[in-house]
Amino acid sequence: MKKIEYILSEYGFVFKIVLSILWVLWAVQFFNPMKKIILEERTYQKTRDPEAERKEILAVRKFAKEKLKQAEAEGISYGPQEYFEDLKEIVEMVELRKTIRPNAEITRLMHQSWNNVNKGHYTMKDIEKASSVYERWCEENLADRESLKEITWQRALSYLITLYRRSIFLVFFFYLARMAERKGVLATILAEKKKFVLAVILWPFYFSKYPYNVVREIRVEAELRRLKGLFRVFSAKESRLVREIANSSYYKQWIAEFHQQDRSNFQRGLFVAMVATLFLHLLFSFNLRASEKRVRSPGLIVIAAGD
Repeated sequence: MKKIEYILSEYGFVFKIVLSILWVLWAVQFFNPMKKIILEERTYQKTRDPEAERKEILAVRKFAKEKLKQAEAEGISYGPQEYFEDLKEIVEMVELRKTIRPNAEITRLMHQSWNNVNKGHYTMKDIEKASSVYERWCEENLADRESLKEITWQRALSYLITLYRRSIFLVFFFYLARMAERKGVLATILAEKKKFVLAVILWPFYFSKYPYNVVREIRVEAELRRLKGLFRVFSAKESRLVREIANSSYYKQWIAEFHQQDRSNFQRGLFVAMVATLFLHLLFSFNLRASEKRVRSPGLIVIAAGD
């Protein structure tokens, strides 16, 4: 066990990166979709004809520009119904030729129609009516809409159950890595056996909090970085202190008193400090150290900036 704890503690950062990749590809079930996309892209690159693609794009843009020219000629007669009819024809042509949409021309068509609405020639009800007709057409005719219709609640439930089961397995190892970095695996589990079981079973609720509150620790550390030395390194002693505050019942009290005591000494905003803290935690696996001194006030722990 000691050897395992040493490995988890020494290479915890790498271990957690590997677990994160496994979670995305295996638990979240992105592996097959990503594999499909990569294979399709490879096949496409081998068989593509750039010159033919260029001609298709130009043909669709020419068609859209003709629609735009007609819309401008119609003036106030060009309303929401006309816009969605033109959009349907453009989309049909795009689907037929399997090319990209001429978004610039579509946007100008939309503005032509919307300007007439703003001038009072058409109402919001006209937009809603034309839009609903277009949406029904999309649902009945476009391939991507058909694929969405196949997603039933049974399939969604099956996906969530698989995600939950697979994540339990990975979360267990995440917890082990965190314990090894902190107090030790056996010491943490034996101290709170029921909490450990709950943290594994109810991982969606406990993941950011077990065996320590990740979110609160980031906030406490970021608050300290607002004083000076944005990228300074925390000592092991001060890292323990950050964890103590984050997991204590006086966490909010400490935040309030810290703001009251050091507001005039802040050299940067909380957002910047949060970004810096997250950056350090993502890039470095070692314990961050700082040159702060710990002082205590009645019932509270306060950290003042060192010299």
